[in-house]
Amino acid sequence: MVVPCTRNISYSCDTSGGNSGSPVLNASHRVIALHHLGGCPSNQGAKAHLIYNEIASLIDNG
Repeated sequence: MVVPCTRNISYSCDTSGGNSGSPVLNASHRVIALHHLGGCPSNQGAKAHLIYNEIASLIDNG
């Protein structure tokens, strides 16, 4: 059986309206997702490692 890969991660942090596109950080302060859906307790963000190639040119690591 093949399980489809989801591009989203769920989390229960509180968010405010207008935060879509904000980075979601883990306890080590690494970006793990980009927030796109609020609705605590099941907020969702696009998994960063799956979309990195699409957004790499927009990241300023300077």
